[in-house]
Amino acid sequence: MGKRSDGEGTAPKQRKDGMWYRAIRIEGTNKRKYLYAKTKAELDKRYKEFTRQLASGTYLEIKKQTVEDYMLDWLTTYKKIELKPKSYDTLESTINYQILPHFKGLQFFAVSHDDVQRFINKLDEEGRSYSVIRKAYLALNGAFKYAMMKDQILKNPCFGVKLPKKAAKNIKAI
Repeated sequence: MGKRSDGEGTAPKQRKDGMWYRAIRIEGTNKRKYLYAKTKAELDKRYKEFTRQLASGTYLEIKKQTVEDYMLDWLTTYKKIELKPKSYDTLESTINYQILPHFKGLQFFAVSHDDVQRFINKLDEEGRSYSVIRKAYLALNGAFKYAMMKDQILKNPCFGVKLPKKAAKNIKAI
């Protein structure tokens, strides 16, 4: 048997616990990606899907960065030059007092649509005004749009999130 071609990875191997694995070096980097599965057939399926993603350029390596780190970096490097000082202060307050306490310790790239919807629902249940909820949503959505623009994520988890209805003002009860 000859040597495997560059980027083909290791041959499938079985561990002592019965799991199958295969290592693949990601071209252009020095990193290896390990694929795991319960059966060899499932591993082959994952390998084919992974190589297809690499070939088409749709593979995104999940980075380990917390919501706090990503949002504060986005705020200071991207939004600071774009916003007026008062708008910047408002956005900074929204991030620090609404978003970060809820998403504390959560990885930014692991945030799901359901996480964002739960966050919006929680703000509504706490009796926060529509304006506060909308500002928090727009801040999160802006950060995820930025991540999409930089090709760090494929889908924006804020897409399709339902905001509560705006309460009607000055309605007299009869």
